[in-house]
Amino acid sequence: MTKKNTEREKLTIHFPSLVRRIGGEKAKELKAIALEHQCELKRIRRSRNWKISGFVEQLCSFNQQIKGDQTVADYPFVAQKIADAILPLLQASLPDRLAELIANNQNITLAELMEKTGCTVTQARLARENVEFGD
Repeated sequence: MTKKNTEREKLTIHFPSLVRRIGGEKAKELKAIALEHQCELKRIRRSRNWKISGFVEQLCSFNQQIKGDQTVADYPFVAQKIADAILPLLQASLPDRLAELIANNQNITLAELMEKTGCTVTQARLARENVEFGD
């Protein structure tokens, strides 16, 4: 698998009613596995909803582990939800992703672009110029 710049994309995936779907003990196991991959699986405030956040490359390795350990039978909801969220990001190129972010929010700062995509300042400036001046 070739590594693209989009793998530095910070991503958050929501899991509604996670504990009801997989159980409390399995949620704790998933949380430990997520920490091994520098991902953060946590409950959203005091609700029953959970979220996992991390960079695309970390989420890919996390998803590969739960699929590879044959634990996907225990977490089919989680594995499928992560795979569905990651797929479009792995297919998009960095310039396309930057252009999409700028088109969705004209007031986005260079720092926000760099944080969301992991790009350099030069790449962010070039993308902004391309969108604004139509090059």
